[in-house]
Amino acid sequence: MIVAHDGAVRASSERGATGLEYAGILAAAAVVVAAIILGITRTDIPAAVSCEVGKILTSTGECAGGPPVTYGSGPGAGPGGGESQEPVDQQAVDDALDSVRTELEGGFFGVRSGNLDEIRDTLSDLSGPELDAVIAGMSDDELEKWVNELEDGWLGSGWDYQARRDLWSMIVSKASTETLDRLASFTDDLQPDFRDVGGDGAREDPESVANQAEWTDIPHELFVTDADDPDGPAVKPTDLRQGAIGDCWLIATMGAIAQQQPGLIEDAITANDNGTYTVRLYTKDGDPVYVTVTPDLPGIDGAPVFVKNPSGRDGPAELWPHLLEKAAAQYRGTYGDIESDWPSEAITMLTGTDPQTYQGGLFSNPDPPSLSSLSATLNTGGLILLSTDNKDRTSLYSDGTIVQRHAYYVQSVDESNGTVTIVNPWGLQSYPPITMSYEDFRASFIRYDVAQP
Repeated sequence: MIVAHDGAVRASSERGATGLEYAGILAAAAVVVAAIILGITRTDIPAAVSCEVGKILTSTGECAGGPPVTYGSGPGAGPGGGESQEPVDQQAVDDALDSVRTELEGGFFGVRSGNLDEIRDTLSDLSGPELDAVIAGMSDDELEKWVNELEDGWLGSGWDYQARRDLWSMIVSKASTETLDRLASFTDDLQPDFRDVGGDGAREDPESVANQAEWTDIPHELFVTDADDPDGPAVKPTDLRQGAIGDCWLIATMGAIAQQQPGLIEDAITANDNGTYTVRLYTKDGDPVYVTVTPDLPGIDGAPVFVKNPSGRDGPAELWPHLLEKAAAQYRGTYGDIESDWPSEAITMLTGTDPQTYQGGLFSNPDPPSLSSLSATLNTGGLILLSTDNKDRTSLYSDGTIVQRHAYYVQSVDESNGTVTIVNPWGLQSYPPITMSYEDFRASFIRYDVAQP
């Protein structure tokens, strides 16, 4: 297993860079739901009446307050955001509420998996505003029962994590911020937990990321074009650096893809009208799976603590590295679940490709591809990922050039000079590429993962 201990520890003390919190204007959104259900416009609803309607429909007992915010707008909205043009079919909302309540009543044996399937299918057929209206129309007791049946169904009738993740991804891609915040009070499945990062030692340390971080939001853009290179690619290896988590296997692979085939990353992320993002990942079998996440991130003092953008960058945060990391955590379960793994796993997860692995034994190094083969791989858009173990295999370790239990990717090959240049995912700005002889390249790594997406 590969863990960037040094990188994770070093990054955990940083307080710079960017951050995101997906906190919307909660009560104001409830007023919009009320307006949608009642079929009247914002200008027709006095503030006081809006407040009372919001109380009734959300069952929160709290006044909405503030100007109403329509679905798909607000500080977190991504491209395509703004006022929804989707009409609300009041009959569809009423029918959906009746159906959900009927299924939650269950039968003689209580709520079964089939009842949960019916609820999912009912909600899937709704537009975003209609879904908001249905959730707003459900009481807290109804939502709590639904979530409990999903997670802890009687006699195994509940759903496994994968099924629940797919359900929540569908809901997250449509629902308003107010709806998502309300649902988050009943389930932890909407966001990947970060309190397990670093293991028991982190949980016992009051200053650790696990105990100090909180969900954070700042202005962002999905892709940021460099002012010095306005016609350059939107996705670049310089966009990311590893943070306070041992996921070098993932960040190094993201860097390799950004270098070799940036279009794969651009095509993998879809901005939804409600400000969320759907990320295409792949199963171990290479089948696509879609994970929808909100743009808020674990942060401390307003800055994200995990994957980071380059230090010193002005303007909005560039979101794509954060989204891929968060989607990977959501796909597996938690941020702790993406600590420690091989780059081959990230290659498959991000591209759907099964890489060829060259791996050594306990006392031997693997025999990697030749210089000419490495060069041909790069020239055709391929990926080359490298892994170290806990041994100082060459002098490059003793002088600090290469670190133990870490992942790297190959940037370039110079056949005429017999050298290979590799990149550390700790950030190209602070850790320039490392050029070494092919002999050192052969002796320094315990594993090579090569793929042609």
